[in-house]
Amino acid sequence: TGGGEVNQKGLDHYRRVVDGLLDRGMHPAITLYHWDLPQPLQDAGGWAVRDTADRFADYAAVVFESLRDVDATWLTINEPKTTAMVGYAGTEHAPALGDIDAGLAAVHHQLLAHGKAVQAFREIGGRGGIGIALNLMPVYGAAGAELGGGPPRRGREPSLPGPGAARHVPRRGRGRQARPAARRPRGVRGARPAR
Repeated sequence: TGGGEVNQKGLDHYRRVVDGLLDRGMHPAITLYHWDLPQPLQDAGGWAVRDTADRFADYAAVVFESLRDVDATWLTINEPKTTAMVGYAGTEHAPALGDIDAGLAAVHHQLLAHGKAVQAFREIGGRGGIGIALNLMPVYGAAGAELGGGPPRRGREPSLPGPGAARHVPRRGRGRQARPAARRPRGVRGARPAR
């Protein structure tokens, strides 16, 4: 629900899952948020609202306390860029708002929630490592493209995209990158070049 009484049966279930992994010699990797925001929090504005970051920190602290003895790889939030830019700014994933301002607020609040969760992890004395699951991809310049004059010099700002550039939100491909216009450089597998 995003607040209120803790679901002890749920915590007990995940304790059994984690213990089962450990019994089999597997190192747990625990993701706290993987695109599964409680509906009452979404109804109140979801990640576009700062209060969601506070509710997430409360939830994270409950889970950390419940599994404080587990040496795990802890991941606070899965792919915040996708949640924000494809779900809030875009319309391909839930909640499909199509609102760039909500998307930018969602990015900020997810990163704030991550920071608050890391702080709770450290205060509780959680074991293992903690981080965030980012979906990054390499970007390659088109063949023959210039680098644009080298690194910025003192007193000169780097070139930034013009007004409205932040308003570009992919609209095709069910939230995935549209087919690239350029080919991958020879010898590079799996990466998509910049368009």
